Amino acid sequence: MRIKHTWLRKRFGQLPKGYSKLQLVQYTRAYLLYLVGTTIFADSSKGTTLAIYLQLFHDFDTAGKYAWGAAALAFLYRSLSKVVDGETVHFSGSATLLQCWIYEHFIALHPKPIQMNSRMARACAWVKQPRQKDPYKVFENLTVILVNWEPYEESQEEDYKTLNEINKETALCRSFLISFNIAEYYMPDRMLRQFGKAQGIPAEPLKWDRREKVGVHPTSWKDELSVEIRDWHERQHNIIEAVIDINGGLPTKEYMAWYNRFTP
Repeated sequence: MRIKHTWLRKRFGQLPKGYSKLQLVQYTRAYLLYLVGTTIFADSSKGTTLAIYLQLFHDFDTAGKYAWGAAALAFLYRSLSKVVDGETVHFSGSATLLQCWIYEHFIALHPKPIQMNSRMARACAWVKQPRQKDPYKVFENLTVILVNWEPYEESQEEDYKTLNEINKETALCRSFLISFNIAEYYMPDRMLRQFGKAQGIPAEPLKWDRREKVGVHPTSWKDELSVEIRDWHERQHNIIEAVIDINGGLPTKEYMAWYNRFTP
């Protein structure tokens, strides 16, 4: 079942005067459903959102404990894999997240950032501007010095201070990112330079059943994805061991030899 965004805006766009506590809860749930349906779980459905997401907001305290970042990445990775493989031409997921990640890391592509303050979301730095650079030509001429491997480390804002070691180690675990029926494998050993680590030869990618089911769904995704969920809960045991990068992101000869085996 899908719910139209236009209906959500029309029906829950403004709290009535003298609203009750129940109405406040209902309007809040409607807003959150609209929010995730137009951002991290946006799809090509032409202005609708799956009603299944509404269950995520049954309890607001519990909703605040969900791994929303992992779910957003799982949804985005699945969409990108479909587009790359030619299964679809329609992009799903947070385009804003992907675009801002590109701007943050690829210096030659980003527009001039605006002056930020502590109340602004980081994405607001990249205001919409006419495109002045051909991305194809930029990537053809891309070199190591044109990549900002750790853009968030340079921020002066308090909210973006250097990640502590616990957070970094958590981000360096190989595990599944899960969102309902989607389970995508996260492989940080293929992008160690983003964590200030020297890039070594990564392990072979895990082969798993993507379980992209259409039509009849299982009774419980919790049971269907039990192996992936268990792997997620045990992710602290799968942390990548890596050394600090002291070469400014430059790859080793061993890594380039491995890389050239797969890249024309």
